Amino acid sequence: MPADPKPAPRTIDRQAGLAKLAREGGCRVCSDSYGLQRHHLVPRSLGGDDIDANLIPLCARCHDLWEHGTWHRAEVGALIRMFLTAAEEDYVMAKLGPDRFDHYYPAGTLR
Repeated sequence: MPADPKPAPRTIDRQAGLAKLAREGGCRVCSDSYGLQRHHLVPRSLGGDDIDANLIPLCARCHDLWEHGTWHRAEVGALIRMFLTAAEEDYVMAKLGPDRFDHYYPAGTLR
């Protein structure tokens, strides 16, 4: 069986998304502007690039709930999904596919 082809190199740009954070000025989930951080929609570990279509602003609290939350992750993911732009959704779907997109950003899980 032939080996899998080498994955495409990831775009790395430490400045990516900073203008987007300044432009949006608040968390995509709660609108708080304190402690904004860049959240990779497609994790870097899965080949997510440092480009605007893969980066959204999250406040420190929502980012922590996403990264370390257990039962909060689904709620935060559903809220993120609600506020994705078409370009962001297209990027995630292209990188992850529909099943993983639904896993990370589930629809209809809000109580």
